[in-house]
Amino acid sequence: MEQLSYERPRERLKARGASSLSAMDLLQIIIGSGSSKVSAARLARHIATLFKQGVPTYDELIAVAGLGDAKVCQVLASYEFGRRNLNASISTKVPSLDAPTDAGFKDFYRLTRRYIGYVTFDGADQKIKLRRSMVTPDMSAGLIVRKVFAEALRDNAASITIAIGYRQQTLEPTAFELDIVKGAHEVASLMQIRIIQVVLVSASGYKELRK
Repeated sequence: MEQLSYERPRERLKARGASSLSAMDLLQIIIGSGSSKVSAARLARHIATLFKQGVPTYDELIAVAGLGDAKVCQVLASYEFGRRNLNASISTKVPSLDAPTDAGFKDFYRLTRRYIGYVTFDGADQKIKLRRSMVTPDMSAGLIVRKVFAEALRDNAASITIAIGYRQQTLEPTAFELDIVKGAHEVASLMQIRIIQVVLVSASGYKELRK
């Protein structure tokens, strides 16, 4: 299915700036278009996988089904231009978050009330802003998700990490917390914002919640 215009990387670049795009988005723009058999998005994923293993050669890229000589040259020339002039390379890594403390949630285990914290990142995986707010009994999971992603949208964020917790928090998620996870992934997909992590934090440690 063809992407709607507001979902296309070019449209998001115009509306939100290049720094809001992920490495995959940038690759799609560089590639331009796919073929009748392979979409630009799939080609971008394949190329990104090769870059994870190091800078691919011309021969390695030309072997990718759907990439012709012109597109291979575009990718390699764009990479080299960035390396020489912008000190930037194409990267698909996520920010290093070995624990919630890496994202700024170090003191969650001291809190006596439940809080939700979130950190937004730009397309180069640089932190934009850390926020946190108390979760009150009258707040629904949907309201929390809308608040989090409204802020992410204002930041022109490309990715986000989220933490939920307090001192008495158990590491077994409640239905409420699972609703937050589900809602976050649904909204992130619509907004084209990558979720790095959603974690529970307590005095006993932390636990990553999967989709």
